[in-house]
Amino acid sequence: MRTCARSRHRVLTVIGLLVVSVTSLGCQPEAPARQAISGTVSIPDSESNSGLPNGTLMLLPTEGHSGPAASTTVVDGAFEFATSNGPLPGTYSAVFTVKLENDEASETVFPMSKAELLAGRTDDETSEKLNSQTPTKFRTRVEISEDQSDAVQLEFEK
Repeated sequence: MRTCARSRHRVLTVIGLLVVSVTSLGCQPEAPARQAISGTVSIPDSESNSGLPNGTLMLLPTEGHSGPAASTTVVDGAFEFATSNGPLPGTYSAVFTVKLENDEASETVFPMSKAELLAGRTDDETSEKLNSQTPTKFRTRVEISEDQSDAVQLEFEK
């Protein structure tokens, strides 16, 4: 009889621990939600600003702020993040990468061998074309608040 009572006590103890464990899972704080934000990018006094800029916008968490980075494309100066890919609330370093285009450098030019390029031996024409095809990066800081409802205006300086 005592064995039956002990077994029943153990079973009830295990069931009780399981119930407490399962209910405590729901007591954890809710993670902050990614923010759906949109806005525009401008680059004042830029040679590339013949029209509105196109490129890639990355939001990288600054020191002291943890969370995922967020990235989206910029088309005609406008960008948009959805709640699926937007940033968490916090401070970010905004990095906008734009490829400066000019008519003469519309095709990739590699007339030299890889070894010559790595050694830095390029003629002036090749160097000029390679430099014109190098993406330019602009940086600024941005603060994203919870439930960001206003459009974000990012003005980058050269």
